[in-house]
Amino acid sequence: MKILQCGCSIFTFLTTASFSTTFSFLVVCETRTIDKNTYLIEERISYPFWIGSVQSDYELCDRNYEQLHLSGDFSTNAVFFVVVGVMALLYAVFTMGVYICFIHIYSTRTWVPALDWFVHAAFTVLWLAASIAWIKGLVGMQIATYVPTIMEEHIDICGVFECQSPKEPDFSLLYVSITFGFVNVFLWATNFAFLYKETCFYKNRMSFDAGAADSSVPV
Repeated sequence: MKILQCGCSIFTFLTTASFSTTFSFLVVCETRTIDKNTYLIEERISYPFWIGSVQSDYELCDRNYEQLHLSGDFSTNAVFFVVVGVMALLYAVFTMGVYICFIHIYSTRTWVPALDWFVHAAFTVLWLAASIAWIKGLVGMQIATYVPTIMEEHIDICGVFECQSPKEPDFSLLYVSITFGFVNVFLWATNFAFLYKETCFYKNRMSFDAGAADSSVPV
């Protein structure tokens, strides 16, 4: 289970932290001849997805400089998602080392399984919250980078010149990362349920139930 937690955590935060994509469209300029000049406007979107930082100047028709600017900051959602993944990986590696090298501590100290159980509960909640927050952030980012809307908003470019051939950014890999975020919710919640049997809460209850059953047996 720990190996699965480590693998899913690594894949989840790496697919987000290393992600980048581009969007673009063409600006067509009329000339005095039959030929038309075309200019490519292209911008890259990458982690941590602060879309508002996109402010680029482009030299277009007749050496006119126009600025492309976007609005939106989705870095909080993305960073939260990545930080939870990194923390989950570190804790999974740590506990795996405890299981392998210090299993006697885990079996003799009753507070160690209880602490592990509580931490698993916390990471289950954190993974769920981070995945939901990242879904919200990704949907907002798709809206903010929808190329036809960008073209409509930049009337100083597309209201003066002809804009065509919009190329949308591809966010499919980020949806895969969100899917693995919910896979992590399942893994940590499942291990949380299994760990309950190792805690003093479960063992004390079983001892109490066994004692109650023995006392109820008629002599």
